[in-house]
Amino acid sequence: MRPRHPRLHVAVAERLSQLDRAAWDSVTRRAGVFLRHDFLAALEHAPPLECAPRYVLLSDDAGRPLGAAVAQLVHVRGARAVAEDSAAVPKPMRRLVPLVDERALVLGNLAAWDESGLALAPDADERTVWLTLADVLHRLRRAERAQGHVNVALVKDVAVTANAAAVLRADGYAPTASGATLALDLEPGWRTLADYLGAMTSHARCAVKKTLSAVERAGFVVRSLTADEAWARVAELERLYAQVWSRADVRPLTLCGVYFASLRTRLEDDCALLALEGPTGLLGFISVLKSNDVAVAYYLGFDRSQDAPLYHRLLVAAVEQALAWGCRRVSMGRTCDETKARLGATATPTQVWVRHRVPPLNWGLGAVLGALPPPPLGEPSRVFKRAG
Repeated sequence: MRPRHPRLHVAVAERLSQLDRAAWDSVTRRAGVFLRHDFLAALEHAPPLECAPRYVLLSDDAGRPLGAAVAQLVHVRGARAVAEDSAAVPKPMRRLVPLVDERALVLGNLAAWDESGLALAPDADERTVWLTLADVLHRLRRAERAQGHVNVALVKDVAVTANAAAVLRADGYAPTASGATLALDLEPGWRTLADYLGAMTSHARCAVKKTLSAVERAGFVVRSLTADEAWARVAELERLYAQVWSRADVRPLTLCGVYFASLRTRLEDDCALLALEGPTGLLGFISVLKSNDVAVAYYLGFDRSQDAPLYHRLLVAAVEQALAWGCRRVSMGRTCDETKARLGATATPTQVWVRHRVPPLNWGLGAVLGALPPPPLGEPSRVFKRAG
């Protein structure tokens, strides 16, 4: 018998349209793009193969919305989700990954990062919200038994304060180290790419200019696709994304070209779909989302058969877009690599909270869901000039 605590009123839905949009928006308007109704509607319109969404709206006795949460029921297959030679998995442990074939309930969004799982109203009592959410997660797991046990519950990309941690620990969750997120902080005085480059050390600036020159000499140009153009090029977007997906160390979700076109349509000017075009057509793209004063360098794709540094150029295009929007930061996701570090991005460690009926399997599940720390980048080189 689970202990009784104060609870809020709960509405759980499988589709966003089943919840009151005004109530959802009233709680999430201060949150980032990943909790916005339009973003979630785009993901629901073209859902990943591996997961099904659940949405939770919490309110008090007077009907005032106090919290909004995103959850996902995910079928985790280790053999598909993790590359056989993944650098994120130590060799002695790789034999465990193919054994993972689990249904998991995630509070958060596997197609997102940063604080993407929960938004609270300013006057919400945090402890009461978390007590209610813990009960909701328990009930969701029980409700899915007809389709097979959901052995794992995971809390990711949610700000877990001391109050939240106490509730999660009492409910059997344990924290585990997760992959770092990378972000580039932009100085207030930077308005253009020239300003950004001018703040770099000569070595770092030379590397970026070399990339720009190489791509230009190859006859490639970067331009923003309209929503209509995105829909017309869905097949190309999917083909290019698939080339990156297939080479990723960890790939818990599979997205499609329709998703990127839907994002461009629903988020309108808060989504830039930057295309890298050459004489033979579309050779790469990156989606950039405006999340308040943060530009999210989201998913990308490019033709791996090209010799030109397309990946580097697409990341620079995301920085250009962030500067054009007047953002203070570029969020570059959970993939730690030297290219991002050379642009000035720094890593911030994160963690997830896991509850599993078979605790030894936490490690293997963590590998599949990207919860393992990536290989270290080493000592960061100085990218920007010293102040003064």
